Amino acid sequence: MLVSDVTHIFPPISVFICALSIKNGIGNRRLKLNNEDKKMQEALISLIQDVQATGGIITFTDGISAPAVDPTWTDLGKTVLMAYDALEKEGIEIRLYVDEVEYSSKDAEE
Repeated sequence: MLVSDVTHIFPPISVFICALSIKNGIGNRRLKLNNEDKKMQEALISLIQDVQATGGIITFTDGISAPAVDPTWTDLGKTVLMAYDALEKEGIEIRLYVDEVEYSSKDAEE
């Protein structure tokens, strides 16, 4: 996935993740997804699977997360974890390795 692809995808994904979280939190009911929601859900699953295929997520000692393949891309780490949590609340199980590392995100930038 190219950086330009991600910047194009992130805004709608972020809105969808928030919508899933809000709707799921009201009465703990399951969502009935329309076709657009299903496509977005598939995109979230694909995003998580791509990150998983490249090593999963690492979490630094300061609580910030990033893909293992690029420890400086903390925005992507946060988005992937949000997507993972939202899908998990919907009962969708996806494999995602999250490993804790013994250094901070600032150390990864050096």
